[in-house]
Amino acid sequence: MGYLFDSASAFNQDISQWQTFNVMDMTRMFFGASAFDHEIRGWDVSNVANFTNIFDGATAFAAKYGTAPAFAITPTAAFFTLSSDAPLSALTLSQGSLSPSFTSGTLAYTASVSNSVSSLVVTPTVNDANATATVNGASPATPVTLTVGSNTVTVQVTAQDGTTTQNYTVTVTRAAALTVALTGPSGTVTGPFTVTATLSSPVVSFVASDVTVVNGQVTGVTGSGTSYAIAVTPVLGQTSVCLCGRWRGLDRSWDVEPTVQHPTGASGQPCHGLGGA
Repeated sequence: MGYLFDSASAFNQDISQWQTFNVMDMTRMFFGASAFDHEIRGWDVSNVANFTNIFDGATAFAAKYGTAPAFAITPTAAFFTLSSDAPLSALTLSQGSLSPSFTSGTLAYTASVSNSVSSLVVTPTVNDANATATVNGASPATPVTLTVGSNTVTVQVTAQDGTTTQNYTVTVTRAAALTVALTGPSGTVTGPFTVTATLSSPVVSFVASDVTVVNGQVTGVTGSGTSYAIAVTPVLGQTSVCLCGRWRGLDRSWDVEPTVQHPTGASGQPCHGLGGA
């Protein structure tokens, strides 16, 4: 195949799949062939003894492969070997964080997000620029939709050789919506009373200003985690107690407004005035 395309300026065939395992000489094969930039890495050049000046003056090849390993006017056989490198060098999430922290050799991860996060973008970075990656079979730019509970995200890396693959998985857990139930004394109340707030998930920064009282006032809030006691002093008329705040989870990674179930005690009336803080 020596001098085969010497000074050629056009060629109308795809030569990427040529069977070259019996070729012994590629001297000046593309010398001055300015139009060629076919993907010829992958050719079997195991029997080639001479690559002298194969790409001398081959400007299109030089523009395409100038930074490729082993490329030169006279390349080595390594240039024709497609990479089987399929690991990632980095993996990030647009929401939440990986556990454990990313390392190329660790293939399985977990992450947690709040209920307010309905989708996220998983961004893989391939170790070899010629490798490709998909996220759940789609482009990494495509957001991954999350349901409440466990969601498995699969990142597949395909090496340049087209056959070597590596899979990474991220199990993302989306939290359930925060809910709170209020319970208080039954019947008629003529003096101070306590309403208990029971939440579906632990919260912090639960204070008196998170509580709205009609015909009464909050005199104190105590508790932690999922259970808080609200001390209320009533005045004339029916008294109702509502929650109107937003609470941050114990990990301080989410911020939601709870769905309130009104108390059956205290005033015996539905809770009114629910709104964002």
